[in-house]
Amino acid sequence: MTAELETTVAPAAAVTELVQPAPLPAAPTGIPHPRPCPAELSAVRHAESTANVAYDLAEATGSRDTGITQRDADIELSPLGRRQAAAFGRRLAALGEEEFPDVVICSPYRRTRQTARIALAEVAAAGRPLPEQHEDERLREQEYGLWCGVSWRRLREEHPREWAHYQRVGDFYFRPPGGESYPDVALRLRGLLADVHREYAGRRVLLVSHGTAIFLLRYVIDGLDEERLMELRRTHGWISNTGLTRWLPDAGGRLRLAGYNLTEHLADLSASD
Repeated sequence: MTAELETTVAPAAAVTELVQPAPLPAAPTGIPHPRPCPAELSAVRHAESTANVAYDLAEATGSRDTGITQRDADIELSPLGRRQAAAFGRRLAALGEEEFPDVVICSPYRRTRQTARIALAEVAAAGRPLPEQHEDERLREQEYGLWCGVSWRRLREEHPREWAHYQRVGDFYFRPPGGESYPDVALRLRGLLADVHREYAGRRVLLVSHGTAIFLLRYVIDGLDEERLMELRRTHGWISNTGLTRWLPDAGGRLRLAGYNLTEHLADLSASD
């Protein structure tokens, strides 16, 4: 395994001239002509991070200060997060050949890279060959701009106009100052998925990413609208640390949801372990 998962998914080749493609032959009658598609696409959220702990503590205590000083890309896993990542790795190691990923594509943020590295160390310890590994910045977390690392209480008290605008616009379309809205994140994920379909057709792909990015993969892949996406969050809550979401292709090559926020590997894990 590469220590830093440095290889990225290659972008599409630049088009230097327009070429009129030859027409595709018609598919024989009665035989389906599926679109290129991965044999399986899965996405796992990173394990618990130090920022997850800090935000939860600030919310529980009503604190104005989260204590977060690093940029979002440099946030690391908590001690519990490292154990969660190892538990997910043991889940991977126990998969049959028909489910084991051929390719792992990881967000370049430190907490996702640590999650992948710890999980794949468990795979290697089980004596299994490691999958192909890449990084892709399109899997990074939503950019929160000036709101990054700031508690909800401080936002309400120190930025009342922006907070009122957020309340009026709602989670889906609101763009924090210097940050991204949900549609902004969805746009980069659409490009990523197009590359994955083309470059990894017929292969099993695991994405190691973040809560908002995986939430919006549901929006893009499952064809949800704003109302159904927000209802999904209300009824199912947020994606758990190392929660796994899976899609499998149908006969026509369209990905269909096969499991959402699966966390069985955490059943015997607690904060005190």
